[in-house]
Amino acid sequence: IKPVDKSVIFELAEPVEKRTPVLRNYKVLLVEDDALSQRIAATFLKRASFDVDAVENAEAGFKAVLDNAYDLIIT
Repeated sequence: IKPVDKSVIFELAEPVEKRTPVLRNYKVLLVEDDALSQRIAATFLKRASFDVDAVENAEAGFKAVLDNAYDLIIT
């Protein structure tokens, strides 16, 4: 086993909030044709503080992109 640098240990010991960028309130477009999968994914994203628009197909997704600005599109 290789020796581990102390800075690596301290970095890993920091709370996750300090190590990961804050993505709250990002506008997300979720494109999912399966209603159950769409509902589950949207629920997880909303619980993570994302602002979610969900559509059922690529055509609806394209129309949504024309009308709104999104930070992330999930297909």
